Amino acid sequence: MNDIIEMSAGNPGAMVCLLDMFKFEKQEQLLYGIKIISTLKEYQIKGTDIYVLWNDLSNKDYKTMSMLCETVPRSALIEACSKQDYSGIEIIKPYIVETTK
Repeated sequence: MNDIIEMSAGNPGAMVCLLDMFKFEKQEQLLYGIKIISTLKEYQIKGTDIYVLWNDLSNKDYKTMSMLCETVPRSALIEACSKQDYSGIEIIKPYIVETTK
């Protein structure tokens, strides 16, 4: 729980994202959560940037969020998550197209 509090950095949306990720309603969601959490920690993505990744870039879908963590290069993902005006979508768009072909 301390990790989640630290990672959310006072952002309530990030806290909801992190807590809901482990609700075990779907077993696959847990697998997505493991990938997401490890990427967030490795890239040091915290607080509002987690919320942007979840809400703006992933449309609150953990499968999409996991796919982005897996396919978008580190620097592009970090930059996209830092955009609070939805402009991060343009940064990740090439990687979404490539994975859906």
